[in-house]
Amino acid sequence: MQAQQVACDHAARIEELTLTVAKSRRRTRPTSTSIITETDAVDTTRSEAPAWSTSTSNRIGLSRIPPLVHIMTKGVLDPQAAYCVDEWRRKNPGVSVLLWTDDDMDAMVSVHVPYLQPLFRALPRGVLRADLFRYLVVATFGGVYADSDACPLKPLGQWLPTVSLRAEKGAGSTTAAADGSSQTAAETPLIGNEDVALVIGMESDLATDDWYRFFARQLQLCQWTFAGVAGHPILTAIVAESVQRLRAKWAAGLGESGWPSITNEDVLDLTGPGVFTDVILAAWRTGKYQAGFEDLHYLTEPRRFGDAILLPIVAFSPGQPQPGSDRPGIVGDRNSPGALIRHLFLGSWRAEGDALRNSQ
Repeated sequence: MQAQQVACDHAARIEELTLTVAKSRRRTRPTSTSIITETDAVDTTRSEAPAWSTSTSNRIGLSRIPPLVHIMTKGVLDPQAAYCVDEWRRKNPGVSVLLWTDDDMDAMVSVHVPYLQPLFRALPRGVLRADLFRYLVVATFGGVYADSDACPLKPLGQWLPTVSLRAEKGAGSTTAAADGSSQTAAETPLIGNEDVALVIGMESDLATDDWYRFFARQLQLCQWTFAGVAGHPILTAIVAESVQRLRAKWAAGLGESGWPSITNEDVLDLTGPGVFTDVILAAWRTGKYQAGFEDLHYLTEPRRFGDAILLPIVAFSPGQPQPGSDRPGIVGDRNSPGALIRHLFLGSWRAEGDALRNSQ
């Protein structure tokens, strides 16, 4: 009976967040269903979000990120994944853990980003929708996204550094202060967590030339868990770039029967960690940060980039093998002080791709 009540309460919250939040939104209906040409702008005016989704008392580590955890599910969770979901709730009382089914995802897209609905529904592989949705849901509502098999090792309140970090001014380069004098990154003022609006973790950091055999990028960011505020420009840029790549891929298949073949490698670049990493690092390479590969290579401590924090590998990928790395200690293990997430790798999206290829 208690489990039934939890399920009913959860369903009500999903409906409230997905549909009721948008009751007073004015939307422009798409004039075309083509996933290539549909770029109509949509009025993104929002009504007030439910109080439980914006409570300031439960903000993550005193940051601006709201107390929401978004997890996608096909309905019946693997026992290990169910354990992970329970751990999110147990370790974070007062935080709303929302399980999004396929129907929930479709409803959210149709209400909040209707101009993307034709593309979202037309995507030929479920993993493409899952990737795109994780960016959309955090960009729309804010909070934490986590794969269903990403188990929290520590409460969200312990995610961010307990000491102030220095604002990055260009990875140690000399910059001009307000008075015209030179100022190094080490001399820039200390800042706390109050303005943190994006939390990203490193997934891989390889020094070998054959890194492409193991990951989509030599230095790759983790997208099985991340957090941010609604409307963060980096999150919206990830959505935009991913959509652009998907539309280009679809266009490449014109004259054939629907989409061209989507390989597992395509997934990584179109919607997976490839595009996720490309957009974020491009943002941090430009302007005052000038953060290149060497500045982030073998990161062992959290780094600030404006309102974003980048966590080292040990945070979201503790113990994950780094082939060819000459510093295996940077990944630690799940008992390391900085370990926050243990990823169980229960997903079968690669097997889905292999099955599709074998059937052709």
